[in-house]
Amino acid sequence: MLLAGHIKPWRDCAPGERLDTRNGLAACPAHDVAFDVGLLTVRDTLEIVLTQRLARFVKDDELTRRYYGRPPMSGVLLFPEGAHRPLPKYLDWHRRHVFADRP
Repeated sequence: MLLAGHIKPWRDCAPGERLDTRNGLAACPAHDVAFDVGLLTVRDTLEIVLTQRLARFVKDDELTRRYYGRPPMSGVLLFPEGAHRPLPKYLDWHRRHVFADRP
């Protein structure tokens, strides 16, 4: 079961960004929510990055590790052949405006 969501939320998008297929990701519900609230983000290299707080919970809590540890979570986003990868400008926006560990 996957949810499709915007990287840069609809409310913050210019009209041309709202329907841009490269402004979206599909994830399971747990990872979708973690992304939306800034507990994890994605680098331009497609590497998945956890906040320091979530990373501590992964280390110390078995249930959290089952969802956000490696495995089962991959270290990078995986795409089927021919899939549109997200544009770096949207990932950068997420890191600057949503990710909880932003500088």
